[in-house]
Amino acid sequence: MGQQLSNINLKAYDAINIDDVEINYDTITSRNGDENIHLFSWIKTPEDMTTNSIGFDQIASNHVQLMKLLRRDLSLLTHKADILKINSDINAILMTDVFPLISVRCKETIEEIITIMKKQEQLMLNIFLKQNLEENENIDQPITSDSFPETFPEDIDECNINNTNESDDDKQEMEQAKFHVQKVSCFSIQSLTSLLMILIKSAEKNDPTFVQELLTLAIQLCDQIPINSFKSFEFSPIIDNYWFKSLKPLTNYINELSLSQNVMMSNKAIKILLSISIAKASFKDILPILRKLIFNEVNVYNVRNLFIRLNHTMVRALNKMEKKKQQKNNDSDDKFKQAIDDNITSIESIDYLKVIGAFPNSRLTRLNEKEFIGPFVASIILAHIDFYNGIHSIEQFKEGSIDSSISFEFHLDTFEQLFHIIEQLITTKLEDSNIVIRHILTVCVRLFTTHLKFLCTAISTLDRDLFSTSDEWKKAIQVTSTKPKYDIDLSKFSNDKFKLWFDLLLKLISNDNENLEQIRICQEASKAMIYMIDKKVSSFVEKLSFFHTSIIENKYPSLVEQIFLELKKSITLLNWIEVLINDDNTSKSAEKTLASSVLYSFVDVCLNSSNHIDPKHKDQIKHMLFMFQELLLIRLISPSQIETILNDDRTQNELHTCSISYDAISFVINYLTYILNNCNDNDLLNSIFVGLCLIIKTENIFYFNTIQPIIMALLPILVEYLLKNIIKDEYEKNNLYSICWLIGKMTNLMIIGTEQNLSEIKHIDKLKSLLFAGGCEQI
Repeated sequence: MGQQLSNINLKAYDAINIDDVEINYDTITSRNGDENIHLFSWIKTPEDMTTNSIGFDQIASNHVQLMKLLRRDLSLLTHKADILKINSDINAILMTDVFPLISVRCKETIEEIITIMKKQEQLMLNIFLKQNLEENENIDQPITSDSFPETFPEDIDECNINNTNESDDDKQEMEQAKFHVQKVSCFSIQSLTSLLMILIKSAEKNDPTFVQELLTLAIQLCDQIPINSFKSFEFSPIIDNYWFKSLKPLTNYINELSLSQNVMMSNKAIKILLSISIAKASFKDILPILRKLIFNEVNVYNVRNLFIRLNHTMVRALNKMEKKKQQKNNDSDDKFKQAIDDNITSIESIDYLKVIGAFPNSRLTRLNEKEFIGPFVASIILAHIDFYNGIHSIEQFKEGSIDSSISFEFHLDTFEQLFHIIEQLITTKLEDSNIVIRHILTVCVRLFTTHLKFLCTAISTLDRDLFSTSDEWKKAIQVTSTKPKYDIDLSKFSNDKFKLWFDLLLKLISNDNENLEQIRICQEASKAMIYMIDKKVSSFVEKLSFFHTSIIENKYPSLVEQIFLELKKSITLLNWIEVLINDDNTSKSAEKTLASSVLYSFVDVCLNSSNHIDPKHKDQIKHMLFMFQELLLIRLISPSQIETILNDDRTQNELHTCSISYDAISFVINYLTYILNNCNDNDLLNSIFVGLCLIIKTENIFYFNTIQPIIMALLPILVEYLLKNIIKDEYEKNNLYSICWLIGKMTNLMIIGTEQNLSEIKHIDKLKSLLFAGGCEQI
């Protein structure tokens, strides 16, 4: 807010340095009326001088001249600048340049809280529905022709109908034909899998060598299952469901074969399971297979054809992304830009595939078959999964969806599988690992972070940290209850598991060094760690203390970067403020003391030029303090009332209903006193001074009884600050003109008090009666 204070300072400077009209007796009289200038003189009027001053004409004349000079000098002091115009100009700056910034911050904060609550409700609803669906689903229900509707549903994949010149009837007929083709295919698959099951089991008893041929036939069958961008089948979600129900008996049996000691049989079984799980776009099914592949460096898996099909799918996705880029210039919707900006991780996966020769297909076909060992195969699959995750995870989170996909499955087993894979991978030093293992680890940590993001949003700490300490923000967003509407059991995600996950991530963060790949792993682990901290700590202050220690010690640079992002979130700063201004009680006093210590420690970092803190970190802390001070100012106004102030429909009577606790006022006084007494940073001081200029606007923003003790405490400090800096003769640089105005305005406000409220205006006649002569009482 330095620019706003400079503008205020400039207005005060210009007003003082404008040449006034010539001061003479007539000008003074016109300004002040006909009141007697001889009030303190033995000559009361000019007539007295002629009638009562015989023999003293010369003395009387000199006296009158002296009184005129005195009056002129007083007039120069009181009328040199047009104070009303100065006030009007500065008020205009405050209301057009300062208060809108505060109001925008307030609106964004409220929107952030509402977004968190809505996202939590969306996720909890979807988790509830999914759990009920899984409980009620009868997986043994046979598939019959009655399972399919007789008519083609109109809403099936409307988004995939191409924009052609064909009539709607032609399109409907085409889609109807596709639907019936798939319906026939579904029964064909069911019949074929049943036949395969019978043949394999029979061959296993009579001629085990024939099983290999049958498994090859099963692989050819799986190769015919389409892969559509790692999503459910685009033609029909109904077909999607029954296709894989028909394959389930075969899948279960092939899963048993994958555990066989016969290497060839096991490899073919894994290839079949891999093809089905990828086509099914099931992260839950693919993870156990990946875990087997990652730690099997002996067997070779002939899955080149599967990777060729995956590359075709990736090329189609890249073409869609290119179309979005082209539309970006012609479309004002920010969704396209957001979609492009969030594809950085997808590009990284493509780069990895190019480095190892797995993309494009022209290079993939030239790879030696012996290279397709377990970790290599798993890394390619994970690269494709990561590509999909980079494109769709942001959108999925915005929608609050927990639909299963190739990169996501909201289930405890998924978290556990990823945890164990990461745990096993880091048993070897990262610097001793090859590019394949490091890529696998990077993607697994990234996927783990995505899952933690959904989990921590569903189990929000909003109630614990904010709403439990203050009702003011509940009023601002008009919330009556924050309890979940759905009875969902998430107790499986226990604190013991959170601790294990936290410790594992901390190990990953500790491996930060100059290697680019390891730095990337640390960055991904740091993002995950931010989510885990919320779950590991028991209170916001404990989390704040962890943040403070991490920043000061700076052991984990990647984590510190993520912590600063978290500290600059409005919701984090609000939680902090509410702890500091909350009414004292035995249970919270220790938390308030710790939160206060952390705050003043950060302030000292900005004030002390000799400490060891990284200059970039100092700038981050300073920016955080700016936001903190803005939100603290909002808290003095009362966030629930800012909207009505902006709409100019707030009455003075309503203003007086806003009550701020003594503890809140006391904290504000202590904080501002500390800054003014110790701060030598102009940016921080300017932010404070602009805030003080704003809080004296009691006529339509602040409640006089709230700011009165603040002004009383700060006036002597401001005067002392002015006297110390006035010696330097740098009024403009130190904005001393604006501080002079501020001190004068504060003094004026303390003398005359606030303007009349509605009640006083209504009963003005009674207040002027003899009953209230002397006039300090208020009705």
